[in-house]
Amino acid sequence: MKKNILLILVFISGFCMVYGQAKMSLQVGMQFPSGSFAQEAHNGLGGIATVAFPQDQNLSLSASLGYSYWGPYTAWYLGPNDSYSSLQVLVGLRYALSNYSAHPYLGLEIGMNSLDFTRTTSYGATSSVYEISAARFCIVPAFGVIIKLNPSLNFDINFKYNAASNEEINGIALPATFFSLNAGVQFNLY
Repeated sequence: MKKNILLILVFISGFCMVYGQAKMSLQVGMQFPSGSFAQEAHNGLGGIATVAFPQDQNLSLSASLGYSYWGPYTAWYLGPNDSYSSLQVLVGLRYALSNYSAHPYLGLEIGMNSLDFTRTTSYGATSSVYEISAARFCIVPAFGVIIKLNPSLNFDINFKYNAASNEEINGIALPATFFSLNAGVQFNLY
C-alpha cells in the first residue's frame, strides 16, 4: 500500500513539472455514509489532497488522493467494534462557473476506492479481529467554491458524493457510497 501511494505521488510530481501552474488543495472533512452503509456506520472523518492542472481559464484536470475513516462503536452494549476505512485515488475534471474572487465550480472524478472493514470482538480477556478488504470503481460528482485569499493562496470548500456499488461481502456492507463535506486551503505548487 505504501509503495502504491509513493508511486502516485511521483506520478503527480511529474505532472507538476510538465504543467507549471499546478495548484494543490489540502482538505479535511466530514464523511456521511449513505445507502445500506448508513445503517452500518456513523459519520466519519477524512482528508483529501488534490492537485489541479489548469487547462484554460475555466477548465482544469485534477488528481486526488483521499482517506476516510468511520471509527468503531465504543459502547459495550452495541456489540462488536466495527470500523471502516477507504483510500480513494481519483482523476477528473473541474469546471469553474465564474472567474470572480469567489468562484463556484463543478467537478467529476473517477477512480478506485480501496475499502477496509475491521471487526474486533472481545470476550473477557481475549479478543478476535476479522478483516475484509475490497477495491471498487467509483464516480465522484462534486460542487465547490474557491475563495481567493491572496495571489497564491485560496480557500477551497466542496461537497462530493462518492458513488460505488454497495455490495456486501460475507454479510458486511463496505463503505462504498458516502457524501463528504471538505474544506481547506489551495496553494500554487510553482
